[in-house]
Amino acid sequence: MQGHTEMTQAETTALALPEIEGAIRSQENPAHFMTAKPIGGRLRAWWRDTLLCETGAALRVVEVGHIVYPPRFYVLLDHLMPRVTASPIRTTCPLKGHARYLALGEEEIGWTYETFDFATVLAGHAAFWDSHLTIELSPPSSTKS
Repeated sequence: MQGHTEMTQAETTALALPEIEGAIRSQENPAHFMTAKPIGGRLRAWWRDTLLCETGAALRVVEVGHIVYPPRFYVLLDHLMPRVTASPIRTTCPLKGHARYLALGEEEIGWTYETFDFATVLAGHAAFWDSHLTIELSPPSSTKS
């Protein structure tokens, strides 16, 4: 057919993807993406009875891949109060980077990433498994004039 050109799968996928403000997309699969936004308040996180952190610098990350994953809060590693150690387990996420898992004592509690260049928003942050995690969110403090 005259004037007809074949589109590559990447071009077809790009046409079908909605434009999402702030989306960070996988270089290999643009349909795999995340958004990372500051929470705009304070976050306190506990693992069992241990306070992990209290911070105003947390991110709320929503990831879409073959499913929409539950939102996760990522906190700066420097804001963690107890000493966590790196476990020997490593995995790779095609969107975020190379994961290093974190332990509190002998118990694995979460992970951090050696991020890919396009996912540096998560560099230096950690997230935690849901099993024994309690999160408390507070609105930002307002100053009275």
